[in-house]
Amino acid sequence: MGVCSAPHCSNSSYIGKQLFRFPKDPERKKKWVVNCQRDFEPTPHSRLCQDHFEQSQFEEIAKSSAGRKKLKPNAIPTLFCVRNPPYPAVTTPYIRLTPLKDEPVRVMKKRLYRLSRIEMGLQSFLYEDQIRALSLPKRSRRAVWSPETILEARNIRSIVGTKGYDYLREIGYPLPSYRTLCNRVETKLMVTTDINCEDLDELHLGFMASCESPIERVGDHDEEELIGVLS
Repeated sequence: MGVCSAPHCSNSSYIGKQLFRFPKDPERKKKWVVNCQRDFEPTPHSRLCQDHFEQSQFEEIAKSSAGRKKLKPNAIPTLFCVRNPPYPAVTTPYIRLTPLKDEPVRVMKKRLYRLSRIEMGLQSFLYEDQIRALSLPKRSRRAVWSPETILEARNIRSIVGTKGYDYLREIGYPLPSYRTLCNRVETKLMVTTDINCEDLDELHLGFMASCESPIERVGDHDEEELIGVLS
């Protein structure tokens, strides 16, 4: 027959009182002992009865099949024959966390590993702003391009031409729009990059020649090229 360990309390399970074991957690067990104001070390058989817990310390819904009350995991006993217990009752809500199962954790770790490998692969040939642009809607106006990306885009366009450049952008390769390339001025690039003036002049002149008004260069059979430039 279990008996309550609180001083001046003779309640037991024999008279229908529900008894609760002292917590295994050292910090919580210390609070229970201090509030009892009894100098002793609880044993595995030590108990406190239900009369020493405020109603707020019990789970509102959870009960055993026998209708017995269930303490909250962080419950503190405060109702004793002494006034003002050192540790007040817990008033903050307790959130029961369900541990993740091994399988979802394993799948998540595998997915994170694959994403990190993909990111490393992208970093081998794309700048950071190009990688960010991949997550934006197609041809989003919110994309901010670095001077290095602008220079690289100009170089690509001078190699593959207008149609090739437009095709790369069409299939999703992260490149600035044709208008963005034309609007970037040479002085900004010289200030924000360490490229030498000769290389910049070479890129600039080659690009500016292709940025001339398409109407001035279009012949009788160049209608298709004009559409590619304007798109």
